[in-house]
Amino acid sequence: MLSFAAGQPWITPLANTPEQTNFEGFYRVPINANITVSPGVMVITDPGNVNTGTLFQGVLRTTFSF
Repeated sequence: MLSFAAGQPWITPLANTPEQTNFEGFYRVPINANITVSPGVMVITDPGNVNTGTLFQGVLRTTFSF
């Protein structure tokens, strides 16, 4: 399963500052009936409503079901 999400946190902006925007994408890979691995990436533009550049973060989630 491929998923994508985008959103903006509730941060009170100052005058003439860019707004933070979060993006996330991941793909769910079943290993067996009880284990799923989900590699993904998160991108945050203008973190903290400050023009400081874009953050990139890789993630690897493992889900165990019983």
